Amino acid sequence: DDWKKLNGRVFRLKGFANVKLSGKTAVYTGNELKKSMQKIQWASKPNIRVELVVPDGDRVVIRKGVAEPAMTRLRPGAVIQMERMGFGRVDAVEKNRVVVYWGHK
Repeated sequence: DDWKKLNGRVFRLKGFANVKLSGKTAVYTGNELKKSMQKIQWASKPNIRVELVVPDGDRVVIRKGVAEPAMTRLRPGAVIQMERMGFGRVDAVEKNRVVVYWGHK
C-alpha cells in the first residue's frame, strides 16, 4: 500500500536516507533531514511477517506488516515497544511470522 501511495514522491526511510520511488525502484536522493518530509519506518530484506491484532470496538482488526528477523527470538508473553505504534504483547512466534496483540500507545 505504501509503495502505491508514495510512488513518485521523495520521502525519508527513517534512520537511513531520502529516496524517491520510481516504478519498482527506490532512488537515493540524499541525506538532508527535512521536517516537512514524510518519514517511513522500514525493514530491509530478509524480513518476517508481523500480524498486529488491534481491538476496534466490538471487533478485531489485524494489521499486517514486516519486521526484522530478530523478532523471532522473542518469547510469547514478552511486552514490546513498537516504534510509532505503541506497546504490545507477543502472542505467537513462528519461523517467519510473529503475532502481537496491541496494548496501547
